[in-house]
Amino acid sequence: MTQVFISYSRDNRFLAETIRDYTKQKFKLWIDLDGILGGDEWESKILNAIHESHAMVVLVTSSSVKSKWVAREIAVAREQKLQIFPLIMQRFRKVETELNKLGIDDLQVIDFATQNSEKAYQDLTANLDRVALIWEQLNPLIEDLRMGYFMHRALAAEALGETHDSRALDSLSNAMLHDDDSTVRATAAVAIGNIKDDRAIPILFEAIDKKRAASQAIAALGEIRSPKSMEKLLDLLKSKDDSLIYESIIALGKIGDGRAVEPLIELLDEYLSGDTKYSTDIPRVLFEALRKLGDKRAINVLLFGLQAKEPRIRQFAAMSLSEIKDDSTVEPLINVLVNDEDQDVKGGAIGALGDIGDSRAVDVIVPFLENEYLALVAIQALGKIGDTKAIEPLKAIHGEYRDIRIYPALETAINKLLQK
Repeated sequence: MTQVFISYSRDNRFLAETIRDYTKQKFKLWIDLDGILGGDEWESKILNAIHESHAMVVLVTSSSVKSKWVAREIAVAREQKLQIFPLIMQRFRKVETELNKLGIDDLQVIDFATQNSEKAYQDLTANLDRVALIWEQLNPLIEDLRMGYFMHRALAAEALGETHDSRALDSLSNAMLHDDDSTVRATAAVAIGNIKDDRAIPILFEAIDKKRAASQAIAALGEIRSPKSMEKLLDLLKSKDDSLIYESIIALGKIGDGRAVEPLIELLDEYLSGDTKYSTDIPRVLFEALRKLGDKRAINVLLFGLQAKEPRIRQFAAMSLSEIKDDSTVEPLINVLVNDEDQDVKGGAIGALGDIGDSRAVDVIVPFLENEYLALVAIQALGKIGDTKAIEPLKAIHGEYRDIRIYPALETAINKLLQK
């Protein structure tokens, strides 16, 4: 039976018991009527009850919005990713203000104060029924994850991840660490990442240390995007396993914490200087991570990358400068556009110049409107830069290309410039 935690102020015990009595036929209601306030015993009791519950209802009254215990219970429920249903039990001048005091002003309320109580109870029951249905669907998947053919277990793990329900974490964690099949372990790690609950971080660390779906566990840390993972991921950059380095770089880019900038710059500089050998994939994700971080500290190493021997590396470097948007990179990018012989590198430079939006690039980009391979990116860049002197060159190429992507981009760019 679905367990529902009732959070209320002691002054509203009668209201809490009324809610309990109305719903107890369909749901298991957990309500603290013992009067234990504070201390380790309360902490343990409340944490266990919330952990075992599937939803929380909060009785919102003038007393509960002042209650530190109600606020604490809500905070724990938020950490547990429980669904929370605020019940407005009295009239307020401004309900949003009172909800804000408890940090639940972003939730849909059920109004017992101004609407018919029977209708309010129906709304509450309907919402709790939906929670119960989700849990009923979850249980068979958890059972499938524990037994049967390995492919069934893998499919169950994938489905649990798609529910985004934190209550599946324990079962998924067990599968990731202990299942005999590597496919199941890997799928469970991916599913944990999809749930995006930072309580899974220590378990993911354990999987990495024990080399149980380690690459997928690192990727899951990237999906969770918590700063709590930073120290572990930065340490993994020193690994001798390229696959772990690769996933750690991607995860650091997703988390977006500035502490990653210097270590990533150092790693990229080692590669560009020839001090370290990696597959091309690692430099690519290094550039991508630095692009996402958009930190100006990376400018020098990215400009250094424009001079690399490998065209792909020069292209990655040019594309990465697009997010930093610093005026000091305009001239080096223009130089690449004029002098580099590789079309993909030129395309990366045009895209970056468009994102930076500096008019100095217009005259250099315009000739590429006549280059069938680069015309689309040139049109888009000129539209982004927004300099009206590009209008006539853009109009001049109308009808020249068969590429169906050209004309929508051309119309968009011209219309944008005409509005200047």
